[in-house]
Amino acid sequence: MKNYDLIYDKLKERVDLNLLPGASFVIFENGKEVYRNHINYKGCEIFRLASMTKPITAAAALKAQELGLLCIEDEITKYLDGFNEMKIGVMEDNKPVFKSYAKNTITIKDILRHQSGLGSGDVGDYEFMRRKPPKSLEEAVCGYKNWYLDFDPKTKSAYSPTTALDIVAYIIEITSKMPYYDFLMKYIFEPLEMVDTTYKLNVEQKKRLVEMYTMDDGTMKPYPLDTYSGFIGFKEGYPSGATGLMSTLDDYSHFAMMLAGKGVYKDKRILKEESVIKMGTDIIDLPCPGVDEYYNWGYCVFVRGENADFQPLKKGTFGWSGAYSSHFFVNIEDNSG
Repeated sequence: MKNYDLIYDKLKERVDLNLLPGASFVIFENGKEVYRNHINYKGCEIFRLASMTKPITAAAALKAQELGLLCIEDEITKYLDGFNEMKIGVMEDNKPVFKSYAKNTITIKDILRHQSGLGSGDVGDYEFMRRKPPKSLEEAVCGYKNWYLDFDPKTKSAYSPTTALDIVAYIIEITSKMPYYDFLMKYIFEPLEMVDTTYKLNVEQKKRLVEMYTMDDGTMKPYPLDTYSGFIGFKEGYPSGATGLMSTLDDYSHFAMMLAGKGVYKDKRILKEESVIKMGTDIIDLPCPGVDEYYNWGYCVFVRGENADFQPLKKGTFGWSGAYSSHFFVNIEDNSG
């Protein structure tokens, strides 16, 4: 008999120590909900997903591939001008300077597995901080072609927190001939009944958006934001492929259950089985700097490898987290999410 109350006890301990404002969580096994609980929340709250936006973008890219709009293996230069001679930079005197031209061309797959080099280190951080918040994916991507890369694509893996996935979202936008958010609505959110998942909240949803907190000298304190943007540094409603979506526990659990169901949710086929398998198991060949036998990448999700003391999740489990303390994990082998 599994004791799911242990999860509650651990989270409640952190709440009591003023390390968390609260928690909402749900566990499914073999397609059925087996445990749900809340601490200081009611269960209808809306959370900023931050980087848990990325797996949704990966699913959208796989759907676009199924529709014949693109191929994950494609070089982005097939769809975009200006990315065929990317420059690699290094930081000198607190600013990036030219190091060399990239030998490898970025593919959609490189971006999904964080091997593009775009926005993946100190150089990318500098470029991001000096840019003006874009109004559209087109504007953002047009700017990225002038950025220095942090490394030659494919030569290593390093996380791109706020940048590279915009390129994937924009390619979906131009190949589908519809706004990226509309594509998400048609092929992901509506079929999965994700009624509260959005880049821009309506009046009623704003009332359910959770407050933000920060840690200051080991103490949790309110961190009020003067915007309803999904992520700091982006305009409200900006449809980033990397971050910015807002959602509820129930909504995102529908997405996780679809993945656990190998593409099926409530007897509806959302993604092909092979697409979901690819998303959760297509790991980078070792050796490769940035990944190892314990931690590797699928498409915008980590994939757990060999077991270790620091890794309690089963081998083959995949998922990802958001900067504002949201997490999800899926194990297809036992159909749990």
